[in-house]
Amino acid sequence: MSDQYNPQAAPQGSNDKLMSILSYLGILFIVPLITGDYKKSEVVKFHLNQGIVLFIVAIVGSIVCSIVANIVGFLWWLGSVWSLLILVLVILGIVNAANSKQEPLPVVGTLFTVIK
Repeated sequence: MSDQYNPQAAPQGSNDKLMSILSYLGILFIVPLITGDYKKSEVVKFHLNQGIVLFIVAIVGSIVCSIVANIVGFLWWLGSVWSLLILVLVILGIVNAANSKQEPLPVVGTLFTVIK
């Protein structure tokens, strides 16, 4: 009987990991924000802040890349490079969240704090 899965025996904080990971998946950062899980866990709050900052930087950077690429035609590849850089940061954030590490993302992780 000990080989069977018992949902009540799930380790405490497993919801924290899920909410922390969701924080990095684009607009899905709204889920831990709406549920209020960031109020219960400092880890979720940290990753939610990182995810929101990354989302804002990604949107602003995409707009800037579009404008620059339209003005300077030969920089059409700029948006692809930007998207790749954002993807690397998303993966790094998800890995940190899955390992319950509170390490800021390179470059963008220390820009500003959204939720205090």
